[in-house]
Amino acid sequence: MALFLCVLLKSICFGVFSFASMLFAYNTEIVTHDSYKTEIFTSGSQGEVLLMVPGYSIPADVIWQKQLRSLSQKFTVVTFNHIHRGRSQTSSFDYSLESYVRHVNSLIKKLDLKQFHLMALSMGGPIAAEIAMTQSIKSLSLLCPAGVSRPSQRMSSLIKIPWLGELLMKVIPFFILNKTLKSFRAPEEKIIAILQKQFQSDQYFQALLATTRRFPFEPHLPRYSRLSKLPVPKAIAWGTKDEVLPYEGFGQIKLALPTASAFSVPDQGHNLPYNAPHVVEMLLNAVVEEETEH
Repeated sequence: MALFLCVLLKSICFGVFSFASMLFAYNTEIVTHDSYKTEIFTSGSQGEVLLMVPGYSIPADVIWQKQLRSLSQKFTVVTFNHIHRGRSQTSSFDYSLESYVRHVNSLIKKLDLKQFHLMALSMGGPIAAEIAMTQSIKSLSLLCPAGVSRPSQRMSSLIKIPWLGELLMKVIPFFILNKTLKSFRAPEEKIIAILQKQFQSDQYFQALLATTRRFPFEPHLPRYSRLSKLPVPKAIAWGTKDEVLPYEGFGQIKLALPTASAFSVPDQGHNLPYNAPHVVEMLLNAVVEEETEH
């Protein structure tokens, strides 16, 4: 009897564990659309769609890892890798803001996304700002968006110099990898493995080089100010210890979007979705609550 109960208990525990693993798992696939092959990550299938736009360098399944797991019971979660990050590919791409926007709009059309919540981190901010003006979205959430405060990365000015940028991208991958890993608080082994694999790709570093040279990282508040006319809930968040895009941008974005719910996040840096996942839930709760009130 005791043996039976022990086996039964183990079976129940295994079943619960298996169910929980399945519940919090996420899917990955390559989607072909127009001239692109885009690596996408999805989880959940019941709630409203949440499209999350990643930033400059960190793969989507790293930076949005916790959201893919935790939000699947409330939302149908979708994110993707930018071109030449992860397994996303195309034959021709010039790394301008316009090219990134075309890629994401093409993906939205392929996935038939309509009336979705839009969230973006860092470089994803200007991309999301353009998408929000043309797509039918339910809300807009921005985490330390680029194009508000002047980037603090001194290396970027050197990378823009012809031939010097190419040289630097060949000699500093190990340095960048170490700095990236240090920016995560207690990263899981899976996260470390994904980053290590990504940082072995020459094409990835060429993408970073070209993006640094052609993407509008410099402040351009009119891009965000016009979003204030959009009749959808908006929310913004910024870490007080952001070393990539200085915290002074928080005051600027609040002026540009005066009706947005604004969250200053103490003692946090740039990687808010991974290091402070509760902030993402705060943003979503704010926009969903405002949407419900209207």
